[in-house]
Formats: sequence, C-alpha cells, structure tokens
Amino acid sequence: METGFTQKDSEGLSVITATYRQQYMKAYADDSAKDRGHYRDVTAYLDACRKIFDDYCDGKPADQQVHTWRGLLRVPWKLAAHDALLAEDMPALNDALFHFAVAEGCRNWTGSTPDYAYPTVKRVLAAGMFDRVPLLLPEEFLDRGTWAPMASVVMVLWHGREDLAPSVRVRAHRHLERKQPKLYEAELRYLLALLDEDPEEASIQLNNYVNAVSRVSESGVGALEKLFWPFAHGLYNLAWKVWPEDGARSIRLPEHKRFCDDLALWQSENGFPAGTVRISYPEPLGLVNTLLAITPPPLHLLPHEDAFDEARYRAELTTAVLASHGRS
Repeated sequence: METGFTQKDSEGLSVITATYRQQYMKAYADDSAKDRGHYRDVTAYLDACRKIFDDYCDGKPADQQVHTWRGLLRVPWKLAAHDALLAEDMPALNDALFHFAVAEGCRNWTGSTPDYAYPTVKRVLAAGMFDRVPLLLPEEFLDRGTWAPMASVVMVLWHGREDLAPSVRVRAHRHLERKQPKLYEAELRYLLALLDEDPEEASIQLNNYVNAVSRVSESGVGALEKLFWPFAHGLYNLAWKVWPEDGARSIRLPEHKRFCDDLALWQSENGFPAGTVRISYPEPLGLVNTLLAITPPPLHLLPHEDAFDEARYRAELTTAVLASHGRS
C-alpha cells in the first residue's frame, strides 16, 4: 500500500505516485461538485470578486471597501494547490499557501478571543512567513478559548518566555487529562515536545497528528484537505524557527501522503522563501492588491479583556492600506 506522497523514478527523482494523483483528482472533482470554495479557473474567481465589488463596494468610501474585503475576500488556494501539486511545482505550492495566509492575516477579528488567530498562525508558518507570527500572537498568557493551550505553548516558544513555561506546561497537561479529539491531542503533544526539546517525541506526535486528519469532520474540511493538510507543514516549520537547524532536521517527516515531503524539503533547503500572490486583481479590484501586499499591524488585546482590539486593528490596517494604495 502506498503511503508516501512521492516515489523515486528510474533516475532517482521524486515524482507524485499514481495512486495519489488519482485520489487527489477525484477529491478535487468531488469537492468542486459540492461547491467547497472551488473556482473553475482564475477568470471565474475574478468574476466572483467583481460581483462582491458590484454588490458591496461600488460607490462606497474607500475605508468601508477595505473593511468589506476583509470580511468577504476568498482566495482560490485549492485551485492553485491543485495545479501546483499535479505539476509537482513546489514554488507554486508555496505561493498558493502564501496567498491564502496573507488573506487570512487581515481578516475581521471582531469578538475573537486571542486563541482565534492560532489557525492563521499555522497558515503563515506553513507559508514560511515567520515575520508575521508575532503580529498575530500577543506576548501574553492566553487563558480562554479552544486553541488557548496550543497558542500559549507557541507563544512561549516563539517569544522565549521561559518564565511562563512551567504554568503553560501545567495547563497543557491538565487539558490532556480530558478526552480530546486525536488531532488536537497529537498537536498539543507535538508542541510540548518542542518545548521539551525532544525530537523523538516530536516526530511521533507529528506523525500521529497527520494520521488523525482522516477523522476530522469539521465544517469546511473536505476530501481535498485530507489529501494535503497545510497545518501540518505549519507545525513542522515551527521547529525550524524555535530550534537550532540540526534539531529541526532531526524531526522525521510524517509518513502519510497528506504531508508533502517535497514541499517541506524545498522550503527548508531554500531558506523558507517568501511567496508571491500570482493573481493581479484588475480595476476596480485594485484595492485588494494593496490589502494583500502590505504588512498588517500587530493584534493587541483589549485592556482587562480576553478579546482582540478590533477597532484599533481596523483603524491601523485601513490607514496603512489607504496610504499604500495612494502611493501605488
């Protein structure tokens, strides 16, 4: 039974296995039929964006347009990933992850508890966008929300807060005493292994995490995501930032094909290069180009509250977008 994403050809080069290619094409077709965020091609995607502009942005003030795009913009990352994977084009796959991550990174955070940025942290890590992580992860202990135990461990790792490590460990182990979905349990154990500087345990738990994806039944997770799971790449890439290089290299790559070894190796061997947005949004959608091109402001917590200061973020982001757009 094939479990790997690729196999070696007669010349020793990695090629996508025939089984994976067939499974991926079938999953893409099935998800497309169910309209799970798919677009036939880039033209169809831009047509959908134009409809958003016509319905919600046309004639509106520029600051209101920025806010609208933050809430309604979707990116065709599944289309881009599909084309990149089947062409075995790792730079293009990296760009697909980058496009998705920059769009998610400027979303509307109204009412979000601090842990709610954590999935986006994994997306920016998957795209190798290490400079964006501290913008999404305030250097504070997070005590509320589904993702809080994971987000707190990453915060300690990222910011080097050894003073908070003991309390974060206690909270994480207390969380693990309760029954958890296998995916969440493996993820938290992997992060604790990074905190404990244990590459063997990290290898085991990352593999468990990737294997557990098949059990995910959350809304929006279709067959396609179960054949390529970018979050696993985010967790793996985290080790390259918080550990020395030889330590990160000692983590074994997961065995299942939903983890793309070629992408992991390409990213690490090329120094986790910044991706690019390969789609240029034509007028009157030009504001989207600017929104995706700027570095967003950092998220801040409201004083005495476990929630993001969305009003401050919205004002700072809008100012940055309009200033940059005026210069372009």
